[in-house]
Amino acid sequence: MYESYVRHKEYPTYYETLLTSSKYKALVYQTGFDIVAHEQFTTGKKLTAEQTQEEIRFACDRVPKIYGIEARCYDDVWKKFGKAIEEHGCGHLSKTVLFITKKT
Repeated sequence: MYESYVRHKEYPTYYETLLTSSKYKALVYQTGFDIVAHEQFTTGKKLTAEQTQEEIRFACDRVPKIYGIEARCYDDVWKKFGKAIEEHGCGHLSKTVLFITKKT
């Protein structure tokens, strides 16, 4: 079941973070566990210009490889948004999902 969600074995940990809650639940049940509780937390933070550059470089490089679609090159993106990012930083949202399980 897990292999069907990982299209590119070169980036397995990247894909693991992109699974939906329902797919995680299926994996939990498949491994012989029951879900006792399920919570979702959204965290926000502001990235520095350097951190944002890393994120943009990662996306510009990986999006075409992972999704098979074109992405703008890093230089184009930074040229358009870099000054504002250096001045204000860049907001970043992250979703964390907690499953509390017990062995069946």
